[in-house]
Amino acid sequence: MRLFERLGRAVLVLGLFAVTVFFALHYDANASLWRGMEAAHAVAAPGQQRAPYDLTQLSAVTATLETIRKKYVEPERVNPKAMFLGALDAVQREVAQVIVTHEDKAPTVKVQVETESREYRVDDVQGPWDVSARLRDVFAFLQANLKDSGTDLRQVEYAACNGILRTLDPHSTFLSPDAYREMNLSTSGHFGGLGIVISIRDQLLTVMRPMPDTPAGRAGLKRYDRILKINNEATLNMPLDDAVQRLRGQPGTKVTVWVRRDGPEGWEGMRPFELTREEISVRSVTSQALGGGVGYVKLEQFQSTTAEELQQALTELGKKDKLVGLVMDLRNNPGGLLDQAAKVADLFVSDGVLVTTVGGSEGRDEKRATPGSKPAYPIVVLINGNSASASEIVAGALKNSGRAIVVGQTSFGKGSVQLVFPRVTPEGAALKLTIAQYLTPGDLSIQGVGVRPDVELDPMTVDSLEMDLFRSDAAGLKERDLTRSLASGGRRSTEQSFFELRYNLPEKERARLRELGADADDEFRLDF
Repeated sequence: MRLFERLGRAVLVLGLFAVTVFFALHYDANASLWRGMEAAHAVAAPGQQRAPYDLTQLSAVTATLETIRKKYVEPERVNPKAMFLGALDAVQREVAQVIVTHEDKAPTVKVQVETESREYRVDDVQGPWDVSARLRDVFAFLQANLKDSGTDLRQVEYAACNGILRTLDPHSTFLSPDAYREMNLSTSGHFGGLGIVISIRDQLLTVMRPMPDTPAGRAGLKRYDRILKINNEATLNMPLDDAVQRLRGQPGTKVTVWVRRDGPEGWEGMRPFELTREEISVRSVTSQALGGGVGYVKLEQFQSTTAEELQQALTELGKKDKLVGLVMDLRNNPGGLLDQAAKVADLFVSDGVLVTTVGGSEGRDEKRATPGSKPAYPIVVLINGNSASASEIVAGALKNSGRAIVVGQTSFGKGSVQLVFPRVTPEGAALKLTIAQYLTPGDLSIQGVGVRPDVELDPMTVDSLEMDLFRSDAAGLKERDLTRSLASGGRRSTEQSFFELRYNLPEKERARLRELGADADDEFRLDF
């Protein structure tokens, strides 16, 4: 369907576009809190004893190299020498006692632990199994010289695996057993914990948002409360992941957090809050009626229940007033599960391809819309530069199939597909590897370019001192800016926005958004 026809359909509901622009200019402040949500790399509980670990068995390295050989999307990107050096560099970053020295184009690399050192050849590392053989020698040297240092040798090998994977692309990663469990919790939407968003601010563990009707919310914890102790353990200099591990736990168990609150409602010193953990269900879809039969749905991320939640939200909106138009907000949505993105698009598209995946060993796979009665009302989709991955699949599917008008800024541009290979080691570690790229309808790739909106919003602010106009969002980091980002896997769209809407963004509002951006750039963890 031509763009003019799509615009014509949208005009059938005159209030829809006006409301859409309003929401585009005044988005929910809490939306940005979800941008940094990723799996927490937790550590073992304090005092937990682990069996001795033999680095020279290469259990994680072997699984990583074998999976890359069989499944990686672009085998031509595999560089064994770079992998070996990448592994050593990652180990150096993980272990303070290890120093790695390598001059560019030098035939050897020097590995030093305290006062002991050894050199290894790099000029003859030509295949994946050369990487294994050379790392086995290095690991034997490290293991012998780190045995009394208290270093967790598992983490040494996990770091080496991530060093290998970083030579491929920015999204392939090795997950420790704890990180793998955290990832599963994140995508399930169910957590045992307290119900707070936490971050490190001013080097202190800080509450960023307590969720309503959760242990933390009912106890009266507030934004910017400082958590100084968890039970009897001080949080000063405690890594964020460690704090998450201590706050989460089985429903019904108790934890005491010692809180300092500044400001007029605060108190001197610390105050204890004894909280009982609960099963917290996090909804990925929120909705509200905008009046006149227009509904608004906000998709925070794509977890295992997102399509079902969206269908329920649409049903509830339709009970209040028959829907004649819909605003779907995908701004700051970092993505999630591919199958849920396809299911969300399938709720509105009755025919044709929704998304295609293409990759070396995976071949070509098309996910098509299921036939049947689908809503016919016009849809406006909101996106911005932080709409990534699965959210781009939905925006691209609805746009390129002629089902929706897309409004906002060009999306992030992540067009690659990662598959998680579970339990690749006896300890339960997992590997997330890029196995394919996806194409939106018409075989259009968004890798590195993103989804271009039909109506582009260009916020401008007048600088009264410099007498200048400038964008409020700057360009922001995009997929194309990431190290080792993949090239486009298909035909790129050359379509331009049909209309560019410039508007004044007052300096006060700009400052508020700048503050939200600073929050979003922090490394947040959801303690549910």
